[in-house]
Order: sequence, then structure tokens, then C-alpha cells
Amino acid sequence: MKHPILFSLLLISTILFAKNITTQFEVKANCEICKEKIETTLDIPGITHANWNKETKILTVRYNDKKVSIEDIHNLISDIGYSTDKVSANLKSQSKLMKCCQPKKPAKNCGTSKRDVVVNKGTANTPILTQFFQHKLILYHGFSYPKNRMM
Repeated sequence: MKHPILFSLLLISTILFAKNITTQFEVKANCEICKEKIETTLDIPGITHANWNKETKILTVRYNDKKVSIEDIHNLISDIGYSTDKVSANLKSQSKLMKCCQPKKPAKNCGTSKRDVVVNKGTANTPILTQFFQHKLILYHGFSYPKNRMM
């Protein structure tokens, strides 16, 4: 009779002193597949709730700090290929993600910017429409045709 009472007291004290913490932080992911992967990864003992919002890119996690630390959560997310505001993504895991789930690469620097391009108003030999297309080529592709090649 003493053992069930002792066990019950131990169980109650553990439940009372366990601290559930709810926290939010950014996870750099893109789509519903990412959401499913993140939430499935965090379905472990010690984490009672995990929800990633696609629009805000914010993950809400409720966890027991006696079983799981916040660093463990960030590392779990990193290990599947996603970055958080504290831990960078594991590059090997990130390269295995589907293309839609991989981070968007920064645009390639073509060497010119909109401020560097001057558009001519057109001359007798170069119609305005041709100048317009040359301007777009410079802006988006970083090159232009030589002057003697223009119409």
C-alpha cells in the first residue's frame, strides 16, 4: 500500500514542477511541404505543440524544458535543412530538400544597376523602341549590344 501512494506522489510532483514553455521564432522555409516536415520533426517526447505559419515564417513551440531545450529544437530544425534565427541550416541536409523548399538564391550581380544605365531618347539611326529593348537587356542580363550592331 505504501508503494502506490509513493508512486502517485512522485508522479504528481513531477507534473507540478515540470515547466511547459511556449516560444516563437523564425524558421526560413517556403511551403506546405516544409511545414509538414518541420512539424513532424518536432513531434517528439517533450514537445507538446509545434505549428509553423507559412505567411509569417514563425514557428510556435510548446515544450517541457526538463526534457527538451530550446537549443535542441533549433538544432533539430537545422538538421533537416532549415535555418532559424539562431542556427544556420545544415548544408548537406539543405541540399537534399526539394527545389521549392530550398532557400531562394540571391540574384546574380550582373555588374550594372538601374542607376548605372542611361537610356537614350533615340536618334535617327536608333529608334526609341530599340533603345527600350537595349535598356531592358542591360537591366536584366547585364550586357548590351555594341553601338555598331544596333539597327
